[in-house]
Amino acid sequence: MTQAAIFDLDGTLIDLPVDWEALFDKLRQIMHTQNVRPLTLTISSLDAQTRKLAFAVWDEAELAVAPKFKLIDEGMKVYHENANKPKILITMQGKKSRQRHSRSDEDTVRWRHNKRGLIKQRKTTCHGY
Repeated sequence: MTQAAIFDLDGTLIDLPVDWEALFDKLRQIMHTQNVRPLTLTISSLDAQTRKLAFAVWDEAELAVAPKFKLIDEGMKVYHENANKPKILITMQGKKSRQRHSRSDEDTVRWRHNKRGLIKQRKTTCHGY
């Protein structure tokens, strides 16, 4: 019996059609590097001002396509089947995009790399599905 559920937002519950290559091109210019992957690790190594600009460009790319997002039926079916269980929503989306696609309070775990390349989590409030 399932006691709790963890869901990934983009690609599992919603399809947010970000043009990743166009975003990576903009980020390459901002970061002055050709190698931006893995993106969160690369951004974590930036100085505060450049990191803030990179996140702003990422938010802009996500918000530009926000009106075109689509729910993924199979993912939403599983989500609703677990409606009465504790849920965690994981996403790499920026705060502004996450808030735009959200509807009810849940904990969201936002993953990122620290400077040693290790993944750590930061809990934020998400107004989820």
